[in-house]
Amino acid sequence: MIFEFLKYLDAHPGLASWASAIFAFLAALVALFIAIWGDYVRKKAIRPKLEAEFNVDDQCMRDESFAGKIKLNYLLKINNSGLSTAKNAMARVEKIEYIDPPMDRRGKKRIWYHPTPLNWSGQQFYQTIDIYKDTSFFLDFILSFDAIVLMVECGLCPGAIVNYTRQPSTTRCDYFWQPWLDAKGAASIPNQFLCFGVYEIYFHLACDELSPVKYIARVEWHDPTPIPSISLKKIN
Repeated sequence: MIFEFLKYLDAHPGLASWASAIFAFLAALVALFIAIWGDYVRKKAIRPKLEAEFNVDDQCMRDESFAGKIKLNYLLKINNSGLSTAKNAMARVEKIEYIDPPMDRRGKKRIWYHPTPLNWSGQQFYQTIDIYKDTSFFLDFILSFDAIVLMVECGLCPGAIVNYTRQPSTTRCDYFWQPWLDAKGAASIPNQFLCFGVYEIYFHLACDELSPVKYIARVEWHDPTPIPSISLKKIN
């Protein structure tokens, strides 16, 4: 077909001139598009893709108990299934909502954070990291612990916990939990909670070249235990 078209143009010089001009114009448009939008399209096509998952059988729970003190670390596994490195990846908690019971003893239904950074496992000072394509990195998410750790490491007594409404007992073991947050700049925001009831933690993942990916983590504590049920739901 192309050969026949070229023969037709050869037999009609006037049309050949018009066709040459049109082709040159189209080539110029393509070159202009590439010059203006090429880098943008390339970055969109090969950008990273961050996804969070929780699976106890996949190293997402680590027992850090010591000297008779109970301390459990629950982590999220963050996967980069995109086509490029996720540079300066970070995670921030936006808020925690009480689901059941629907509020704490102060009548609060939710706790707002800055949003506040979570810590990448094995890293210090809540710094960002790079996650290469087709690899994963663990994110410290929440800690659960007994009353001894609460008093010794957190410097708090059970009565200071905002959703603690129980009478002290020598026969009952109470456990507590906290999100792994850099909350130093928000000392007035409660960070420790009783391991009881249902909560939803709103957080997002972000990195260079990628819009924030938002999740809800539903955390359920079945009293009395320091072991929660955690499920994730992507909301954008």
